[in-house]
Amino acid sequence: MQIKVLLTGATGFVGGDFLYALHHEEAALATQLEITALVRDEAKGQLITQAFPAVKIVVGDMKDAAFTSRLASAADIVMHLAAAANFASIEAVHHGLQQPRGSRKAFHIQVGGASFFAADEIAARATLGSAPASDKLVFDDLDGVPEIRRFVRAHPERRAENYILDETHKGSSSSSSSAEPNNDSGINTAFVVGPLIYGRGRGPVNQRSLQIPELARIALETGKVLKVGAGDNVWATVHVADLSDVFVRLLKRAVDVLSGRDGDQATAEGGAVWGPDAVYLAHVDEVKMGDVAELVAAALAAKQAKVQIAHITPDEADKLAAYGSIMWGTNVRATGRRATELLGWQPRYKDDIAEEVQRVVDEEVERIANVVATA
Repeated sequence: MQIKVLLTGATGFVGGDFLYALHHEEAALATQLEITALVRDEAKGQLITQAFPAVKIVVGDMKDAAFTSRLASAADIVMHLAAAANFASIEAVHHGLQQPRGSRKAFHIQVGGASFFAADEIAARATLGSAPASDKLVFDDLDGVPEIRRFVRAHPERRAENYILDETHKGSSSSSSSAEPNNDSGINTAFVVGPLIYGRGRGPVNQRSLQIPELARIALETGKVLKVGAGDNVWATVHVADLSDVFVRLLKRAVDVLSGRDGDQATAEGGAVWGPDAVYLAHVDEVKMGDVAELVAAALAAKQAKVQIAHITPDEADKLAAYGSIMWGTNVRATGRRATELLGWQPRYKDDIAEEVQRVVDEEVERIANVVATA
């Protein structure tokens, strides 16, 4: 019997790339799965079908809690790769997975956004654009999970992250060194946090990331390459293909458990593949956002574009792009060890932000030219 997977975010940047990685890099795994993708837009759903004919499309809104819960209740594994901050949908998924399923285990693999690590800065705002205040805020996802928990608990306004922590602890025993799920509630959760995600997506719908492309777009439209404050703040980075690899590896481990193949024992110090400690920080490199701005300016200048660096306030950033002050003004730093130690993750893309900026600038110039040509 095929294992049933519910996927959200299939038409998005991360979810679409995950589908590509699954079908093109782990085709044997994909054949073991019956995948249902929840999408809002029927036309975009058809693009998913054209690219991945075996994926079943269900049109609906994940904000419809009852609907989402029913879909989750029919799944063995939920890959919730859309709207990391959408608390209602996360709650609905969890409620659905809690429905009786006999002895069969349920798995919840949840995407998260790394901006929660900048919660203090976001609240204060005055320090946005400043260099990291302390190396103590370089989070570690293997032996530093207690610090991550304490940080999240200090910010109850981060409802989604706190809910995930609450649910993984319900009925949970202490951390185990086994790859076998350690959450007695029957739902085995992994929380994967992506930082600044770059690279061209390989999904059939949205192939564009956000932080660097939006910086280039605004520069082309206004002639200003933005730095929030001094631009000395730092973000961790990951290529979208490397992030997808984490999701694929977690999916494979879940399938191994459901199929009776437990996989390798998790021998690294710090915790299990699933459960209360299963926070995966998919962070590879770091980049200063002011340096990204300088690279964008140089790439545009090489194309004879008239641009200049502009130091702006957080409020000005938010007027130019939704959450601009967060994207370009906060510090998000972490060491991603858990996926490497427990899943064998080996990121393929490193030290290539300069190449990425050049690619993004080329694509944004072409995209805006096409918009103008068809206006």
